[in-house]
Amino acid sequence: MIVLLIFLFLLPPQSRASTDWVGNGGNLIECQNPYNLMLLDYYEGQHRRNLTIDLGTSDSVDEKVLFVLNRLEKINPSRAQTYKTWFRVFYKEVEFFQGYKFGPIPDTGPLIIPNNCEITQIGAQRPDNQIMPGDSRYLINETLWKQTNYESRAGLILHELIYREGISAQQTTSTRVRYFNQIISSREFESYDSLKILKLIQTVGFRYVDYYGIPIDLENARYYQSGAVRTAYAKGGEFIQGQKKMSLKNEWVVFNEDGTIQSIQKRESFFPASRSAKYFYYRDNDFSLFPNWISRRDP
Repeated sequence: MIVLLIFLFLLPPQSRASTDWVGNGGNLIECQNPYNLMLLDYYEGQHRRNLTIDLGTSDSVDEKVLFVLNRLEKINPSRAQTYKTWFRVFYKEVEFFQGYKFGPIPDTGPLIIPNNCEITQIGAQRPDNQIMPGDSRYLINETLWKQTNYESRAGLILHELIYREGISAQQTTSTRVRYFNQIISSREFESYDSLKILKLIQTVGFRYVDYYGIPIDLENARYYQSGAVRTAYAKGGEFIQGQKKMSLKNEWVVFNEDGTIQSIQKRESFFPASRSAKYFYYRDNDFSLFPNWISRRDP
């Protein structure tokens, strides 16, 4: 054991990186007869889920990434904007290395692959709390990067942007990250509406989503039997009626089952501290009361 620890310490940083953390790998699948090398995310999407991976027709890796994020922005703009912000500094936060390879990062979850195929690690990502001075957030094997096509390169960047959110959600495998990447990178995603994106975000275990145009926090959200959101905490958005509007940020929104707003309540009043606590509410979309709040005591 002592010899092993000394050996690991003496390895270059790129070789030791994968021993420091788990839950952050980007993988390729390499198959023989015929030879094929592609991002594992897209291989699963095409061969396991019959998805049509569509990153546009451009030969630019960056434009392919933006093609997917622009498609995501149509139904989930707040998430797309977050990913675009991270993408703008991606190349400043990545280290491409040669002459080394990753050790195994146990984050893929159970996989079933053809007998003539192997999984190869191409990328990794450090969580915020493990980025020391001089460290890069992302590590990518440049030799493998140059062997992949533009689609897999763009898909790897998208994988890492999504994984950045996955890490913040305490995810320790890439299973749900790969699935989300497959879906938003597919032509089938063009048919998604608010209910389908809500279900997708719940499936992949993320916390925030745009619901009928309103960015909401799914923590403590309540639902109708149909799965539609009944109440949720808004992270932004506006409620507009005629010439009047109000900000929904930091408010509890009560939705009708069809996604329209039923009422708006102050966050601190949604769960009153006591039955005598005063709270405020805005009811029935009646903007004749705006900007005054109606107040009452909890019965």
